[in-house]
Amino acid sequence: MNPSPKVLALLREAEQHMLKNDAASAERVLLAARLQAPTAWPVLHAEVNFNRRVGRLEAAQRTLDQALALAPDLSEVWVAAGALAADRADMVSALAMLNTASNKAQEFSALLTLALELDRLGLNEQLLEVAARALKRKPAQVTALLLHTRAAQALGLVAQAADNYRALIKRREHLGKSWFGLLDLKTVSISSAELQTLRLHAADPRLSSAERTLLGFALGRALEMHGNHPEAFKALLAANALVPSRWHAGEFAAEVKGITDALAQAGPHADGLGREVIFLVGLPRSGTTLVEQVLASHPAVEGASELSTLSDVITAESASRKRTLAQWAGQASAADWQRLGEAYLRKTARWRQSKPIATDKLPENWLLAGAALKMLPQARVIDVRRDPVETCWSCFKQLFAPGRVEFSYSLEHLAAYWRIYEQASQRWAAAFPQRYRIQSYEAMLADPEAEIRALLAFCDLQFDPACLAPHLTQRSVRSASAAQVRLPIQRSTARTHGYAELLKPFRAQLQNF
Repeated sequence: MNPSPKVLALLREAEQHMLKNDAASAERVLLAARLQAPTAWPVLHAEVNFNRRVGRLEAAQRTLDQALALAPDLSEVWVAAGALAADRADMVSALAMLNTASNKAQEFSALLTLALELDRLGLNEQLLEVAARALKRKPAQVTALLLHTRAAQALGLVAQAADNYRALIKRREHLGKSWFGLLDLKTVSISSAELQTLRLHAADPRLSSAERTLLGFALGRALEMHGNHPEAFKALLAANALVPSRWHAGEFAAEVKGITDALAQAGPHADGLGREVIFLVGLPRSGTTLVEQVLASHPAVEGASELSTLSDVITAESASRKRTLAQWAGQASAADWQRLGEAYLRKTARWRQSKPIATDKLPENWLLAGAALKMLPQARVIDVRRDPVETCWSCFKQLFAPGRVEFSYSLEHLAAYWRIYEQASQRWAAAFPQRYRIQSYEAMLADPEAEIRALLAFCDLQFDPACLAPHLTQRSVRSASAAQVRLPIQRSTARTHGYAELLKPFRAQLQNF
C-alpha cells in the first residue's frame, strides 16, 4: 500500500529529527508511522535506514526480511538489502542482492536508486551499465549523467567522461560541477575558446558560493594549462579562500605527537596478522595512486583504492573505550590488537576474494601507521614521498571532498602539515624498520625498473614485468589521479617551474617550519 500524506509527513518529521541527531524523537515518530502503515515500503525503508544509522543492524535486517516477503519484486527493497549487507561487510551477499535489484529495475526512479547505491559502494563497472540504462529512459537527467560520468572516469574512459561534462556545459547545467570535473580529468586539454567561455561563466555575479569555488579551481587549472601562471595563481588563491576550514596546526601537531608517542615504541601487538595487506600512505597528490597502480599490476595484488576501514576500526574502538587513540593505545594488550586486526581483515575480505593480497591506499592513514602495524604486524606500509613544494602546490590546486583535507586550502597550513607529517613518518620508519618503507616518487620516475624491483621485494613479491607498464592495467580508480595513471610512467611531473617567483615565499615558509 502507498502511505497517506499524513504518514509521509511523519517520515519527513523523523528525518528532521535525525538531522538534529535526536534519535529518540525520530524513533517515536517512526513508530507512529509504522502503526498507521505497517506494510508500506517507504515506512519500512525509513525504519531500516534508522536502524542502520544507529547501529542496530539485526533490527534493520528483520524489517528488510519482512519487506522482501511483502514485495519480492520491488527492486528498491533489494537495493536496501544490498546496502545492509555491505554495512555488515558481507560483500558477496551485497553484490548478489544488487544484481537481483538490477534484474528487477525497469523504471527510471528504480534505476537511479540502484545507481546511487552502486556509486556509494564504488562498484563502477555495474554503475556504468545501470546509469546508461537510466539515461536511455531520461537522456537529459543530470544526476544520472553525472553518475555515468563518475563511473567512466573511474574506469579510465576519459573521452566518455569529457564528452559528458561538455554536454552539460553546452546545456548550461551544473556548470560548476561540469567545468570542475572536466578540468579535474587533468589529461584533457581545453581550447582557447573553451577557456574564454569558462572565464565568462566564472565571472557571473549570480553564482552561489559553491559554484564560485568549483569554477575558481577549474579556471586556475585551465589558466595553468594555457601557460598563464600569474593569473592561475591569482585564481587559485581566490578559490581556496572560499573553502571553509577548521584546521589548526597547533592542535593537529599535539594530536600527532600524542599518537606517535603512544605507538612508536616496543609493546604488545597482534600475532602474525596482516601478510595480505599493503597500506599506501603519504600526502594527497604525492604519487600514492601511481604506486598502487604498479602494485595492482602484479597478478597477486588487488588494488582496493581508498578505504576508510582502518580509521573506522580505530574510531569504533575509541568510542567504545570513550578515550582517544593516544589515550588508550599505550594500555592496549596483544589480545586487543589481535581483535582489531581481525576486525580489519574481516571488513576488507571482499578485496581478497580473487587475489591473496590487497592494497589500502588512503593517504591520511600515515597518522595511523603505528596502529596498523600493531594490529597487523605482517602488513607493509609504503609512505610515498614526493618533492614537498610539488606536493603541496598540487594539493592547493585540488578541491577535495567536503570535510576532507582541510589543511590544503592555505599555503601556510600546507607547510605546517608537511612538517608534522614528515616528523611522524620518520618516527614510524625508525619504530618499524622492516615494515615501513619511504618510497621516493621522483626516484620511481627516474629509474622505474630498479625502484619497482625494490618495492616488490619489500612487499615479498616476485618481480613481474607487468608492474613496469601499470598504465595497461584495467581496474577502477576513484581518486583525483584516475586519468593520470592510465598514462605511461613519465620521467618528470614537476609543475611548479612556471610559478618560480610566486612560490618563493612558500618555499621559504616550508623550510622555516
